[in-house]
Amino acid sequence: MIGRSRVDEVVDFLLNGIENGTFSMEERIPSEEALAELSGASRLTVREATKVLAGQRVLKSVQGSGTYVAPVEEWLSIDALVRIKQGTPVK
Repeated sequence: MIGRSRVDEVVDFLLNGIENGTFSMEERIPSEEALAELSGASRLTVREATKVLAGQRVLKSVQGSGTYVAPVEEWLSIDALVRIKQGTPVK
């Protein structure tokens, strides 16, 4: 079995935060630096993980403002949608 990448682990960390309400819908998530500290990953790894989730439209970046959790109806990731729908309702 192939091991999971550190980026995948941070993607899971972020999705867990969305699922449990740590990161609320349509609110700004912490800075890369803060997320790196919270997740135990490097800023580069956090940046790559947020790019993955932005590509799936789970996160959206607003230049000069920050990165936000996108409304669920905009998400393209089936895995993320299933995860959220099976978990606790997101705030």
